[in-house]
Amino acid sequence: GSWALGIHGYKGPVIKTLTELGVNIPIKVPGPPDRKTRIFGKDVDMPEKGGFRTVISRVAKSKNEEQRVMDALRRGLYWNEPSDNMMLDEWVYAITDNRLIHGMFDFVIRAMTALNYYEITAGEAFRLLRTFGRYNGVTTTVKDGNKGTVDGLLKVMKQWPIQIMTNTEVTEILSENGVAKGIVAKKKDGTKLEVKAKAVLSNAGPKNTIRLAGRNNFDSGLLRQVDAIKPALASTIIFAYDEPILDYDGFINFIDTERLTTVWEPHHTWPTYVPKGRYCMYTFATMRTPIIEREVRLGIEECIVNFPALKEAEILSTQVFQGNWPIMRAGLGTGVSTKTCVEGLYNVGDGTNPPGWTCGEGVTVAAKQVVQDIMERFPK
Repeated sequence: GSWALGIHGYKGPVIKTLTELGVNIPIKVPGPPDRKTRIFGKDVDMPEKGGFRTVISRVAKSKNEEQRVMDALRRGLYWNEPSDNMMLDEWVYAITDNRLIHGMFDFVIRAMTALNYYEITAGEAFRLLRTFGRYNGVTTTVKDGNKGTVDGLLKVMKQWPIQIMTNTEVTEILSENGVAKGIVAKKKDGTKLEVKAKAVLSNAGPKNTIRLAGRNNFDSGLLRQVDAIKPALASTIIFAYDEPILDYDGFINFIDTERLTTVWEPHHTWPTYVPKGRYCMYTFATMRTPIIEREVRLGIEECIVNFPALKEAEILSTQVFQGNWPIMRAGLGTGVSTKTCVEGLYNVGDGTNPPGWTCGEGVTVAAKQVVQDIMERFPK
């Protein structure tokens, strides 16, 4: 996420919202094509539309199998989506046992949600695929990564009558008789701060929101739902070296790996990502188990198998997204409503992705719904 902003490109909610807000940041789309898929050791160009067909046609064992898979995919997208009472891997196994076809479905889910395809319901997977069909999946990149986006937002926000407080920890969300009243916070110097408000938006994640507001203010149903949430975990491993490994500026995807999902050499798009004479590869790997050290080690091994030159490279950074800083605080399809049991208290962020939406695009869709509700409910 630090280098990818808006997985639906210029058409998606993230970029459109930033544009509406007047945020001016330098954005590029790699390619074309913006992505390739490694199939039988060869990197194949992926079209903006028809990527599934491109892969399935190459890995299917027969024309009959190819057509069977594509027909099932079409029916699920345009006629009747599969049930939420089965996981996506079950749905695929009912059609084929072809390992690489399974790998394609698994890759799509892992790349966009950090979940494995056996961890997401078939229904939610198809809702996600349908969204990608409407908006495409062209990933935009920002010159300075998340810093560039945040700097652009801050520049606009400072023109508004608001106060931005960093190094200030919220210690309590205040409520009375089931109605939000504001927050209590602690400044860097230890000074206590109380802010009165009719609406409180919490981006701390559903579990932390409940902790800050007090469990006694929420009904048992929501508590059970939030307690059961499993975050999506993954790692980003950055390799550094002296000579470029790729001659391509977009993303390379993998359908025959268990962890390695996507790699990218950012210097092709943004030369400022690396110092002169140095190059790097960003690799994104999901996890099969919660044993972090083992998962990271196996992810590194998969990187080296696919790019032997990395054996001599320096591992510049290993970032593991877990705990309070996961890829997403709620795996796709397990997020909570933006409204809580406390009137005026809203959850926003990656624990509230609406059905069919993922990552920052889903965060943006949910946040705009909250804004609309606040404007109607608290017009003053």
